[in-house]
Amino acid sequence: MPEDLHEKLSEFSFGYGITRDIERSFEAVGLSTTPFFPNLRQEKNLGYDVKFSRRGGALLLQFKLGEQLVRYRKARNSTSIPSLFRPFWRFFVDTLETGGQFNVLFNAERSGCEVYYAAPRFTTWEAYAETFAANKVLESTLLIAPSDINERLKAAGELDGVHRIIYDQISVYIQSEPLELPNLPPDQLPQRVRHNIDERPRELSTVIDDLYHSFDFRRDKRVPPAAPEGVEASDLFSIFGASEPPYRQLWSRTREQRLQDFRTSLPSEADAKLAAAGYELWVHGIQMIAVTLTE
Repeated sequence: MPEDLHEKLSEFSFGYGITRDIERSFEAVGLSTTPFFPNLRQEKNLGYDVKFSRRGGALLLQFKLGEQLVRYRKARNSTSIPSLFRPFWRFFVDTLETGGQFNVLFNAERSGCEVYYAAPRFTTWEAYAETFAANKVLESTLLIAPSDINERLKAAGELDGVHRIIYDQISVYIQSEPLELPNLPPDQLPQRVRHNIDERPRELSTVIDDLYHSFDFRRDKRVPPAAPEGVEASDLFSIFGASEPPYRQLWSRTREQRLQDFRTSLPSEADAKLAAAGYELWVHGIQMIAVTLTE
């Protein structure tokens, strides 16, 4: 039986540990970090001095708490078994859901942000406490870019839908037929973000503006060429296991109307865009961290 990490640790605790390690490790390579938190919506300013005119970028993290598996179970129609060492874990990614988490992450990455699924390579609260005390939560985390998931599925001719990510302390695979995925060594994250800022110099305000407009992008989905007989095309989402996401009911007004709310309460357009982007990402369960060069 799988061991559910949700019973051992909260995404908030896990995310806090990663965010703290990012702040420390990014500072070592000359970067300042500003995590977004939703209470900023109620404030007349962002509560800190974000340097929008500095060169910068945005780091987006989708935290995933997986299940530790006792034994490997092949996916239906799978013909091979990946090479895994115990302990190993799994979590699920839905690449089909229109306007869903994966779509938001994938398009944010296309806009130039650094974007990763982040999952712990530990299970127990005791292990988290030890890694937290040693400033090694980030070091003990799996990091996977949405573009790598998309490319592996596309290259294998896999359709979009709900896919399992299986990983151990070294390797990571996506199923149904096990496909090995690249993952970023966590100690390379600060240098990677710094390199991308240096190679693609943009003011932070431009980065946030590009990120905000990426929410309107739509990935081309890989679905069957026609719906099965007797099934409406609009029902394909339920066929592939993608249910109506809860956040859709939270947004009763348009994205532009929400941005306008922030424009009336915050001191600048850049502040409003940062708040609007950060708040929308937060509702999707995605942590945004604004990053700028330290000067």
